[in-house]
Amino acid sequence: MSFDASTLVPGLIFGCIGMAYFSYGKKDSKPLHIFSGLALMILPYFIESQVPQIAVCGVLTVLPLASRWF
Repeated sequence: MSFDASTLVPGLIFGCIGMAYFSYGKKDSKPLHIFSGLALMILPYFIESQVPQIAVCGVLTVLPLASRWF
């Protein structure tokens, strides 16, 4: 696994979003936010390429927000 700026910066951003989702989900007992937060904090370590990392984490970021409308 290579650690360079092209994967570390999006991983850091999505990790911060994941931490916010996790703490919000834990406070309000929302399992979708907890799951998405944990996934956003863990997945950037396992996805080595930038484009798939942004695609997967982007879906996980939008998923809890879109759940209100469906």
